Amino acid sequence: MLPIPTEVYQSVIDNFTHLYRIMMEQGKIPEDVFDDLGFPHVKVVYGHEVLRAAGISLESYQRSKCLTHEFQIDLRKKRIERIENAQRHKADQMRQKRNEEVHSIGLIEEKLLNMIAENSEVIERSLDQCTVEMFDKLTTPELSDFIWAHDPNVLMKKDIPSNKGKLEDAKYAVEHNSTADKNRIFTAYMCRDKPNKLVSLQLTAPRNKIPSTHDVGPTVLSFSSVLDHDQGCMPSTLLEDVQWIGRVCNLFHVE
Repeated sequence: MLPIPTEVYQSVIDNFTHLYRIMMEQGKIPEDVFDDLGFPHVKVVYGHEVLRAAGISLESYQRSKCLTHEFQIDLRKKRIERIENAQRHKADQMRQKRNEEVHSIGLIEEKLLNMIAENSEVIERSLDQCTVEMFDKLTTPELSDFIWAHDPNVLMKKDIPSNKGKLEDAKYAVEHNSTADKNRIFTAYMCRDKPNKLVSLQLTAPRNKIPSTHDVGPTVLSFSSVLDHDQGCMPSTLLEDVQWIGRVCNLFHVE
């Protein structure tokens, strides 16, 4: 360990009461306090100076601190709460978007079913009774949405045929069982009897079930006093666990 310069040592002595009060209040002395008192920045390998002003999300980049201080614990809890709220907000947005998509698809399906009702030759009012001509009456965006919802082979929007195509081409492809020149009319017709996968996603999607991380990081699994080799934890969490501390004390015969 390098010796402490005389001027730094004297500054600690002169400001000890002030530094001690902040440490007792916050469990850590902020970097700006050291700067205001004229303390030099931390030096790492090769003498490079680094600014230890990182926040609670980067504790390993901070100066020495008391991890178990209530102020620091509260900072971690608030950070986790912000992360979980952001995750919950994002999930709500995705669910709202999914609901809007399902509603839009429902209108398209109803449009097709109404066409069936107007056709005296069709007895059953179901999508698999739709004809190629009916799909030709849909707009290009409507065909795209229908394919996105019903075609199980379409996993990304780019998989949807780019052009609507012509009715005669779609009829020829259906009659000759040809997929050489797929267009949106033909593709939508061929998946008309497939279930709406967006409805299935809507029914199975979790509702605001964001896993709580308690006093640990968002990507770290928590535990209840019992360590699991397949799980991880932050050092600060271990120091907050009374049973874990008790086990360590018993292991090393420390009272």
